[in-house]
Amino acid sequence: MPLPKCICQICTCGRHRCPHKPQGSPISRSLRPCALSEYTQQFKKYRVKPRESLKPQQKALAHDAKLESMTINRQDYVAHPVTPPPPKLPAVYAPPEGSIDSTSEYKNQYQGKWAVPAKMMRPPQSRKDTREHFDHKSTHSTEFVAYSLQPREIYGNKQVYERPTEQFDAQSTVRMDFVNFGRVEPTKSLKPPQVAKLSTESLDDTTSYKLSYASPPMPEKYQRPKEVYKPSEGEFVDTSTFQRDFHAHSGAKVAESMKPPQKPLLTTLLAVILIY
Repeated sequence: MPLPKCICQICTCGRHRCPHKPQGSPISRSLRPCALSEYTQQFKKYRVKPRESLKPQQKALAHDAKLESMTINRQDYVAHPVTPPPPKLPAVYAPPEGSIDSTSEYKNQYQGKWAVPAKMMRPPQSRKDTREHFDHKSTHSTEFVAYSLQPREIYGNKQVYERPTEQFDAQSTVRMDFVNFGRVEPTKSLKPPQVAKLSTESLDDTTSYKLSYASPPMPEKYQRPKEVYKPSEGEFVDTSTFQRDFHAHSGAKVAESMKPPQKPLLTTLLAVILIY
């Protein structure tokens, strides 16, 4: 027997909805996966409180025993008297006996020779002392002499300045063309005046919303009653798993060390130094 079909599998108009595929057109809903599954139907959400942490509290571990300042170094390593070693005296210098033979082949073969220095072939410089008058004139000042030239003759009609007989007229083209008409009033604008037009009638503020949609009475807001505090009947236990399982062993002895005893060993060299 075939299984019954859902409304989303039968509908072709697009106006029917089902919890499997609630949104979209029939074509898009056919392409989308189903929103319901066995997990969402069988396994529903439950309000569960988070589990309490088993981690121990971060507290400082206090010790009741008295603090001792004695260490292994103070207890085992005792200070012994140590003297400095005897100083080593330097050896006394003893000069060698006999003389040193400093003769060499260079001194025997290449003996020094003396020669007269060569005379200079350049004649000595003699300075003549002249007491005559110094002529400071140069060839340029003697050969290139300034000549006196006659003035240049002017050919043609001589232009002689003639004073005008008429009186000077100080009229320019600007004064003649641009006449000053005094203070002239500006032309009036043909633009209409921008004045607000005030209406004498009162403003009609009635709208279709005010006429059609009347405000219905609003119901009172539902207030949830407060839950009454119910104290627990049993006694509050503030011990944790760490305090319950791990007890402090106060007064227990410290385990002995397995290290061999560290005693000072005196060598023969140290004994010799101590004797001296």
